[in-house]
Amino acid sequence: MRVLSLVSATITTALAGLAFVGLSVSALSALPSSDQRFLLSPDNPAFFEEYLSDHFRFSPHFAIVQPVGTRPVYKKDSHDRITDIEFLTASDEIVRQVTLRRPFGLEEPDTLTVRTFAQNSGVAADNFELAFEYAGYRERRRVAAYMMRTSRGHAFATPMRSAAGSYDLSVVPMGAHANFVLANAQPWDGKSIRIVPASSTGNV
Repeated sequence: MRVLSLVSATITTALAGLAFVGLSVSALSALPSSDQRFLLSPDNPAFFEEYLSDHFRFSPHFAIVQPVGTRPVYKKDSHDRITDIEFLTASDEIVRQVTLRRPFGLEEPDTLTVRTFAQNSGVAADNFELAFEYAGYRERRRVAAYMMRTSRGHAFATPMRSAAGSYDLSVVPMGAHANFVLANAQPWDGKSIRIVPASSTGNV
């Protein structure tokens, strides 16, 4: 991911707070309680951007990051939809698990839960919840907003369409006084599930 710019986020944070209120109740109710401390310098959101990029890629398309030295194992429901992705080592030790939660009757997930496990323990050492708000109710063609709830703090992200038709993603870490923008970040359609290696920085 590339940081496009750091800008004053006074107005952006206020808008994010209003938009956050509009997130669906089902999406937010799936988010567990977590430490409310923000391990982030208000003037240096690059720390959060680095943490974010260890879990997801947003540019040029939304993708789940595969930890180094692992392989993905997919679990599906009776409708052949992916419900969990486990990233395992060569010795079948679980390193990370991604769980997709869908509302009844809909295909697109409302939340992705990422649990990263401590080595040789099976105990989750890090949790990352990503909730989605879609454009449209039933059609849900693309994500209109992301709510991130993590062990490094919370953030709100909004895709912004340029005059040229491309999208950038404005990420506002809550409690910070600045945001950062990820360039060329197409909103997720809620359907295509891409996996990208942790070392990859190219197109996905």
